[in-house]
Amino acid sequence: LYAIQLAINFSWSPIFFGAKKLGVALGVISTMDVAAGATALEFYKVDPLSGMLLFPYLVWISYATALNAYIYKHNEGDDSKKE
Repeated sequence: LYAIQLAINFSWSPIFFGAKKLGVALGVISTMDVAAGATALEFYKVDPLSGMLLFPYLVWISYATALNAYIYKHNEGDDSKKE
């Protein structure tokens, strides 16, 4: 599960910054939110401290998701939104 969310994390930057596919990037980062949350939950089951130590990461990617959504919404006429 950790490796999956890490792979999703690595794929977001090239999609958002490189390809400028804002809608696709929003889908990827939303998936990453779910995968990171599931990872934190599974870590917590094994070692509560490990799960809690992922909380700042979850806050950070939630903020990044909100920024991605804002940028996507406010660039409606931009060619970068065409998937």
